[in-house]
Amino acid sequence: MQRSEGAPVLIDTAGADPRDPSQAEELRGLASTAGANLALVLPAGLDPAEAAELAVSYADCGAICLIVTRLDLARRLGGVIAAAAASHLPLTEAGIGPGAADGLVAFTPALLAERLRRSGGRIHAS
Repeated sequence: MQRSEGAPVLIDTAGADPRDPSQAEELRGLASTAGANLALVLPAGLDPAEAAELAVSYADCGAICLIVTRLDLARRLGGVIAAAAASHLPLTEAGIGPGAADGLVAFTPALLAERLRRSGGRIHAS
């Protein structure tokens, strides 16, 4: 797959814990050095409290948006909603295929509504 001119580039980094001051500083330094914006990438289906805590920590570290993966597989979307609500990070993109190379789609209200219809309206992790 070839990137169109002007299209954003996603740089996948090693997992980091933004609650650890040294790891948070490393993330900020990497973004600064690369001239990049941090985006939090979370899989759908996480525990809502855990997802919210992670999202807030990444927002505090400088993340500007939330990209949700595995949206096609998750039946409980409480973690997605909790992460966005707690962190105030906009839900911008969603992964709905078997791999990152398959691309992302815009995370729209219509996409969320469709996923909720397919999951039987389950938002909470119960």
